[in-house]
Amino acid sequence: MMHKTAMALAIGISVFASARVQATVITVGSSKDNTIYKANPNYSLGAGPGMFVGANNAGASGNHRALIAFDLSAIPKNAVVTDVQLKLVLAQVAGTGGTGVGGDMTTREITIQRLLTDWGEGSSGQGAGVSGSANLFDPGDDDATWNSAKHSVTNPTPPSVPWSTPVNTPGGLFADAISSSAWVNNPGNTQLNNVPFFWNATPTLLADVQGWVQNPGSNFGWIVRGVDESAAQSYRAFWTKEAGDSAKVPMLEVTFTTVPEPMSIGLAAMGILLATCLVRRSGRRL
Repeated sequence: MMHKTAMALAIGISVFASARVQATVITVGSSKDNTIYKANPNYSLGAGPGMFVGANNAGASGNHRALIAFDLSAIPKNAVVTDVQLKLVLAQVAGTGGTGVGGDMTTREITIQRLLTDWGEGSSGQGAGVSGSANLFDPGDDDATWNSAKHSVTNPTPPSVPWSTPVNTPGGLFADAISSSAWVNNPGNTQLNNVPFFWNATPTLLADVQGWVQNPGSNFGWIVRGVDESAAQSYRAFWTKEAGDSAKVPMLEVTFTTVPEPMSIGLAAMGILLATCLVRRSGRRL
């Protein structure tokens, strides 16, 4: 009889275990990325291999901001996001000319904030190197610029598609809350373009990704900004998805648990009920 009892309990436990929360980790590359320029508000860098954050030698008037987004459709809507990490690989530091020698030696705080409207990535800057990416390129169709969330070649009068209405907000429309920040130094060597930097999970970052999983239509990604946007020659460039090297492209790692579906919960309950009944029947036969 004890053998039957143990078997019954094993049945219930195994069915219950099949409905337990499962933890999964996925890593996805950016689906789009771009750079917008304050000093040149109608230019863009949608197809360039680098995206720029911070100011050039003009200071605040020469500020750059990067835009980045990720396709999270592989994550089920019933998932609970428990950890998020953004990785960007450094491509250039202001003043080094891409050589890794000299340049801005101050460690810069760089933040990401949730974008509140859709934006575009077009063909601007295609084929340029990272150093050449700092040059100015006319926007292609759908390219974001400082003035426009999406540029239109056939209707180029800025803003083609404004960042917001009825009053446009040049420079991007984004949440006030900082989702995460990272301190980006000058590695001071010729291998600086291989150095990754990480934006780690915060309650706000977790809420961003959780919201996008549950409502994919609100997933517009993040704007990447320097905290001090007025410091001359302070920019950092990071590789984009056009880097040509999978080890350098922007990556988002998401850890999530899957909440059991109602059917799984029901099966688990039936398994426990079956086990209980078998145990009671076995007990009556003792």
